[in-house]
Amino acid sequence: MRNALPILLIVLAAAAGWWLLTGADDELPPLETSSGDQPSDGTDPGAMKAKGPEGLAAKGTDPTKRRKPYRPLPDPRTLPKGSLVITMLGPDLKALDSGSLRVFIEPRTPALWRTKLPLYEKSSRTWRAKNVVAGPVRVRISGDHVVRRSVDAVVKRDRESTLSVTLDLAGAIRYDVIAYDKTRPEKVKLTLYDFQDRPVRAWYQERTSRRMTTPQEFQTAEIGPEGVVFGILPGRYRLRVVSPAEEWDDAEVDVVAGKTAKVSLEVRR
Repeated sequence: MRNALPILLIVLAAAAGWWLLTGADDELPPLETSSGDQPSDGTDPGAMKAKGPEGLAAKGTDPTKRRKPYRPLPDPRTLPKGSLVITMLGPDLKALDSGSLRVFIEPRTPALWRTKLPLYEKSSRTWRAKNVVAGPVRVRISGDHVVRRSVDAVVKRDRESTLSVTLDLAGAIRYDVIAYDKTRPEKVKLTLYDFQDRPVRAWYQERTSRRMTTPQEFQTAEIGPEGVVFGILPGRYRLRVVSPAEEWDDAEVDVVAGKTAKVSLEVRR
């Protein structure tokens, strides 16, 4: 019995050691890595991006993208201004009597000021625009008897800037579509063909004593039964009309620079 006590103590000590080795992990809580800990692979936490499913970067987590600051456009009343004088030249480089043209001056870059309409001075055959905001502008020129053109220019501060624009002369066609019963269709389709029977792009405008639409460039125009096709280079053309009932008619036209030809087209319905 004297030797039994030491043996019992040895057995108890061995059992306690075995329990510590096998059961300690089951009762200890799992370790958690805080956001401020250094990752085990040695990467910089500040350079890591949030990841979505399948390792894709989550949207909106890139700290390098910043919205551009809002910069309001300057008030045109406070900006420096100048004047622009425009002379229209023909193919012979002589000044045209261009009072019948339509001339618009507009900003070439985003701005708050609206399109400027210059005034025509018949004595000098020039178009003059005052108090135009200094800087780059675009001048748009159109008319029945010229080929439409846009030209860029620069208006200088507190000065009178000049601009000469060479234009190609053109002709126009005034058309009138009528049905057999002497009424007019509400809408028709018009197409202009050249001497090689190819469709030609031209400017169309519905123009009557009561109605005038904004001119638009078409190859085939759906438009009212009275109006003008303009800005056409001189030559021989064919104007075709198609009514809503698919009735059609053609007219051969000789377009002469500086003149407007008149044609009448007739459809059954």
